[in-house]
Amino acid sequence: MDDFEDSYKNAIEAGQRNLQVTKLLSNWCFHAELVRSPGRGMIEAETNLPIGHMGVQCKFSKKHSMFCWLLEDAAYDFYQSNCKGCEERVPVGFPNIMDFVDPREKAAEKRKRVREEEERERKQRLVDRRQEREKLRDEISLEETFVLDLLDELDHEDIASDDPRLEQLANLAPETFTRKVIEHLLPAVLHEHLPYSTPAAKALLRAPLESEEKLSVAVRLVSSYEESSAANDVVLSGAEKLSPGDLTKVLRRFVSMALGPPPGMHFGGSEPIRLDAGPILSLFQKRRVEIFTEVDALISDPEPEKIGAAVEIILATDSDELLSRHTRSIFVKLMRRQMLLSGERRDSSVLYYLREAASKCLERFPEETDKIIHSYLADSEDTGRKEAHRTYSSVLNHSYQEKVQVGTAQRIAFRRLLWAAVEIPDNGMDDAVQFFIHFTDGFSQLAVEHFDELIGAAATLSDQVQKLL
Repeated sequence: MDDFEDSYKNAIEAGQRNLQVTKLLSNWCFHAELVRSPGRGMIEAETNLPIGHMGVQCKFSKKHSMFCWLLEDAAYDFYQSNCKGCEERVPVGFPNIMDFVDPREKAAEKRKRVREEEERERKQRLVDRRQEREKLRDEISLEETFVLDLLDELDHEDIASDDPRLEQLANLAPETFTRKVIEHLLPAVLHEHLPYSTPAAKALLRAPLESEEKLSVAVRLVSSYEESSAANDVVLSGAEKLSPGDLTKVLRRFVSMALGPPPGMHFGGSEPIRLDAGPILSLFQKRRVEIFTEVDALISDPEPEKIGAAVEIILATDSDELLSRHTRSIFVKLMRRQMLLSGERRDSSVLYYLREAASKCLERFPEETDKIIHSYLADSEDTGRKEAHRTYSSVLNHSYQEKVQVGTAQRIAFRRLLWAAVEIPDNGMDDAVQFFIHFTDGFSQLAVEHFDELIGAAATLSDQVQKLL
């Protein structure tokens, strides 16, 4: 329902904008014609607003515009492809599409100038780096120049981030990475984003660095989400020396290694996600107090991304202490998300991880969590009730052919869903009703244990039906 209301609002706004643009388009040129994809939706039929994918054409155009949800986008595409320099245009009146075309043209020109300036600066920095390497050649031995020769080859934008040649050179000829070469490479690794920064960082991990330098290089690799077991080992071995800022950087990376993305957000095709909770568990053991403080600060922040980051840390560390400490915060944000997380839609990763944490709370601390849920149900609206039912239902979910585990959490959830289903028997989409519609033999033990309540629920439903007749 939340997503439907949001989609409805967006459709109305798009229709109102499209209606304005149709007038601007008709004033632009006598030959301009609005075209649209076939079909008429319910919202359009109700409001009579132009809602749907639309485009522009005219009898003199070389090609039609793309079809867009916003007519403004289609008209701009048509203007760029056909209207510039057109001698057949017959102006009709003002205002016209130049009201939105002109600002877009100016913005595009500004972006072009910025890109050109960035390109000039990039080329100049490349020249400066090569000149610096040329000067350095006069101060170093022939063997050391092998590194500089390779840097000249790698100093191009199209170089692969995992190019192995610098790392291979560090393995085969570590003596070429002298102090002068290291001092030349460190700024590029730690403070710049050059084409060879990542290969150089991997090579320096194998060079004779000072311990503080090696830790900084490893942090750079880990925080850049590079897959490097060597960098992970260096960070964990020096975990006690990490600054607060560096701790935050590596913490986020280690959390992602333990959890992976939510379902539907993995873009690696059929390649399975390899999860590794080892680094985050090791880091949590060594910097426990600081991680507790980090989670406390993140989960109390109103920004959804920070709330999500806090819950991800809680899930990745799998700490009962962290989970218990923030159980109430997890449920208040989830059950009152209409107010606290109003911008999060159905596919939100923040909501996904909050629900995962809520389910884990009920599994680990069933009685305490049940009390918390019902303390918020007392003054919660429909969204809070649905989230509560979703949490109860989650501990009763099981895979096909998987043996059903029945414990305190499952017994509490069964009773709560039973009476919730009695209250809303006609809402077939609610998790409480869905559970009993698709009830399986695996939960027969729960049905036997709560036989008296099942009879009571049936009697209550019977009374409700009789009142309606």
